[in-house]
Amino acid sequence: MNVVWLASWFPNRTNITNGDFIERHAKSVAPLVESLSIIAVIKDDQLPFNAVEIQEQKLANITTYIVYYGLSKWGGALERILSLRKYVSLHKKIVDKIISETGRPDLVHVNVAMKAGLVARKIKQQYNIPYIVTEHWTAYYKQARPNVFEMGNYFCRLTRAILKEAALLLTVSDELGKAINDGLINVHYQVLPNVVDTAVFYPAQKNDEEVLKLVHVSSMEYQKNVEAIIVALSMWKQQGGKFVMQLYGPLKQHLLQLVTSQGLENDVFFKGEVLQQELAPAVQQADALILYSRYETFGCVLIEANACGVPVIVSNLPVFHEFITERLNGIFVEDDNPEKLAAALIEFTNTKNSFDKAAIAKSTKERFGFDTVGRQLKNIYSTVVNNKL
Repeated sequence: MNVVWLASWFPNRTNITNGDFIERHAKSVAPLVESLSIIAVIKDDQLPFNAVEIQEQKLANITTYIVYYGLSKWGGALERILSLRKYVSLHKKIVDKIISETGRPDLVHVNVAMKAGLVARKIKQQYNIPYIVTEHWTAYYKQARPNVFEMGNYFCRLTRAILKEAALLLTVSDELGKAINDGLINVHYQVLPNVVDTAVFYPAQKNDEEVLKLVHVSSMEYQKNVEAIIVALSMWKQQGGKFVMQLYGPLKQHLLQLVTSQGLENDVFFKGEVLQQELAPAVQQADALILYSRYETFGCVLIEANACGVPVIVSNLPVFHEFITERLNGIFVEDDNPEKLAAALIEFTNTKNSFDKAAIAKSTKERFGFDTVGRQLKNIYSTVVNNKL
C-alpha cells in the first residue's frame, strides 16, 4: 500500500516541534505499508521573495518533502491569496513527482484539515484517490483561543467541505470528535490516539532527592494555564513545600516576571524549548508531570510521562479521563483553582510512592506504543482502501 501524507503541521526549520506528534504517527504506521510519502509546505519569511526550496529526505520507506516558499512582493489580502495558491501548487508539484516515481497512491492521509485538506480535495477530484483526515486542533472548542468559529464563515465552510468529503475522520480523542460534531459538522469519526515513542520515553533509575521534582512541558500559552501552576507553587512554598519545577517550552516574559514576583527564582526554572531526546531525562527523573490546561484535545506529554512510569497531575477535564485513572496513573484537580492544586501537591508528596511506576509504564506502552497505534492505523487504511466503511 502506497500512502501520501499531507501535513498542515510538521516539524521544520521555522518551528522544530510543530506537529511532532504527527511525525510520530507516521513512524508508527510506516513499517506496515509499502511506502509512505510526507509533504509539508511551509511559508518561510526569511527566504527571498517568491523563492522556493525543497528538502527531500528518505529514511527506510518514508520519504519526507519539506517545501519552503517565500513571500510574494505584495502585501495584505493579495499576499494571502497568492500564498494559498502557491501552497496548493507546490503540493501538486510534489504529488505529481510521487506519482511519476512510485505510481498512483492508494490513499491520501491529511493531518489537520486546514489547509492541507484543500489539496486532498483536489487530488480526489483529479485522480479519484480517497482521503482521510486526522484532526488534532483545539480550535474546534468554542472556549479555545483562537477557535474556528472566529475565523469567518468562509474558513468554516471550507473546513466543513474537507471533513464532509473525507472517507473517514480520525480524532485523537472522543472529546474532540464530539466538539466537531456539536459545533461544526455532523460527521462520523473514529478515535485514533496519539502515540508515544517508548525508545525515548521509558522508565529509568531515579535519583533520590529530598525535594519533590516536578516538570511541565507546553507551549506556555493561555490554554496551558501556567500562571495557575506558578501561583499554586507559591502557595505551597508558603506552607513549607520543597520542590524544584522545570518548565519546558518557549520563554514567556510575563511568566518570568510572575516567578520573580512570587519569590520562586530558586525553585522554578525555565529550560526553553527542546527536542524529545533532551526532554526525556528530565521527565524520567521527575516525581510528577503537571498539565493544568484549560482545554485539550489529548495531551501528548501525559503519555510521555506515563511511559516513563511517572504519574501526572492534571486539571479535571473530560478528555483526560479517557486515559488517566485517578490514583492509578495520575490525579485530577479542580480546574483553574490554584488553592486546590496546592493542596493536591501537598497530598501527592505524601502518597507519591503509592503509584506502581512499572505498571504505569507497561500499560502506557501497550496502549499508546508505536506497535499498537501503528496497527490500528494500518487496519483503518485497509478498510478505507477496500471500501468497507
